[in-house]
Amino acid sequence: MTSHSPRQPTREPSTARVSRSDRPANTSTDNLRERIRTPPSRAQLGAYGEQLAELHLHGCGYRIVARNARAGRREIDRIALDGRTLCFIEVRLRSSHSRGSAEDSIDARKQRQVVRAARTWLSENRPPKHDDVRFDVVAIDARWDPPKVSLYRAAFEASGR
Repeated sequence: MTSHSPRQPTREPSTARVSRSDRPANTSTDNLRERIRTPPSRAQLGAYGEQLAELHLHGCGYRIVARNARAGRREIDRIALDGRTLCFIEVRLRSSHSRGSAEDSIDARKQRQVVRAARTWLSENRPPKHDDVRFDVVAIDARWDPPKVSLYRAAFEASGR
């Protein structure tokens, strides 16, 4: 009995270069990349927090007037009407308490910046009719699923400066 072995194809030497897309994938690296998720950037977290805050504000009856409003070199996260009160809203999101809570991050310096930005915005724009101005804070604790959203009406007052 003679055994027949399968015939091996002959390989011709190739002179063509193989492009990167034609090369086989490095499966060990690809599997690792699939398992490791890149954390969201600071900008992505901020945008996510502002979207959550806006949904919450709508649910509380606010009407958004401006988003990420520029006031000189500063920015106001949200400007909204709550009835006939014009509200300047600072949004803070924390995904850990390593740097304190979202509420605690609105210190006196940040409050002064928001008040200055509001004054600049009021002088440079035509605000909707309003009877009063208020400074609110939306604090988001993203350690929870779903995130915990808290609204602080009249969170701080405008000082004399």
